[in-house]
Amino acid sequence: MVAPLFLLLATVGMEISIAIHKGSSVQWAIEKAARTAMITPTMDQAGFQDLVDGNLAAMGVAATVDVAYSKETGPEIVLARAQATYVHTMRPILLPEVELSFESDVSFPQAS
Repeated sequence: MVAPLFLLLATVGMEISIAIHKGSSVQWAIEKAARTAMITPTMDQAGFQDLVDGNLAAMGVAATVDVAYSKETGPEIVLARAQATYVHTMRPILLPEVELSFESDVSFPQAS
């Protein structure tokens, strides 16, 4: 009687741990890509997406991340903004699927 409940709790715990790990990895990849974009004035949407995907691949994390990258030019500074969304689908045994959404928003000055 206790074994099925223990198995359920263990698998749900592992699924949540994996989701949090991947969400943290996506946050790290966005921040690392932002540090590179700070010193790359020619950075664009496709280049930023490639940086994020490359950072995740280097870590061995399989995650599909939607990235939006934009620049605003002010009188003295170029301010860049990167927004990312990662949706992780949990499939615990004996329970319905659950989607967890992780979002990241990073603003930073960019070299001109």
